[in-house]
This record gives sequence, structure tokens and C-alpha cells, in this order.
Amino acid sequence: MTVGPALTAAGLGLLLFTGPGTPYPAALLPAFLAMGAGWAITLAPMSTAVMGSAEPGRAGLASAAANTSRELGGVLGVASLGALTIAVFTRALLAHLTEAGIPAGPAARIIARAGSSAAAGGTAGTSRVVRDAIQQSFVHAIHAGIVAAAAAMLCASMVSFLLVRSHVTHTKAG
Repeated sequence: MTVGPALTAAGLGLLLFTGPGTPYPAALLPAFLAMGAGWAITLAPMSTAVMGSAEPGRAGLASAAANTSRELGGVLGVASLGALTIAVFTRALLAHLTEAGIPAGPAARIIARAGSSAAAGGTAGTSRVVRDAIQQSFVHAIHAGIVAAAAAMLCASMVSFLLVRSHVTHTKAG
């Protein structure tokens, strides 16, 4: 439970080397394999630790509490990372557009339309400057979300290292 989140954080760190056009085998595949391995070696020991710490009559309650907290953590994590990513994207897009010489008022309207355009399926009909600003802002925002997720995984690893102890007692043979 300590190594798994650290391995997941390392996989997330590999994603920071991605950008538009990054080939799948170069960065994405190793990152996804590391993250998958991190979760695979974390979930079984985590379930075992929860079940091992519960009295046999409360095993169902312990399992339900563990699964509920894992689901709730996932929901809150996705929501908070999504909010962070959107905020970073919006701020970065405004900065890129104003650096390109577009005044703040028209830039704000472009940002509002960019969301509608993306929801409709793309940025067709927009200028090259705006498309480049959207692409750079998107990559920057995704990287900010990845850094936050990796930091959370490293925190989970440290919490596990510092606080989780085995409930198994060893007896001397004899």
C-alpha cells in the first residue's frame, strides 16, 4: 500500500512528458502500465488490511465502508481535478490570447465560445492563433491536473508508510 501509490505517481509523472502528437508507445504506454501496476498492487492489500482489522461479525460492514470510501474518494477526486483543470485552462487561454494581441473583451468571448465549440465537437472555423492558444492551454491544464493527482498519490503513499501497520501477530515456533 506504500509502493503502489508511489508507482502510480511515477506513472502520472511520465504523462508530464506528453504533448500534442506524443506517440502512444513513447510515453503513454509506459505511464499507463505503471499506473495500472500501482493500482493492482495497492487494492488487494488495502482490502486485506480492512478485512483483517474487522471482527468477523462486522466483515460486511467493513467491506461496505471501504468500498463506499473508495468510491466517494474517486468522485471527489475527479470533481476536484476537473475543477482545477478547467480553472487552469481558462486562465491559460486568456493569457495566451492576450499575449497574441487579442484584447481582454474579445478574448473572454472567444473563451466562452471555445467551451461551446468544444462541446459541439471541435474548433472548426477558428483562427490558427486561437487554435494554438486552445491547444497550449489544454496541455498546460492537463499537466496541472496530473501534478495534483501525482501529489495526492505521493501523500497516500506517505500516509500508508507512516500509519498503516500489520495486525498479524507472529508466534515463535517451538
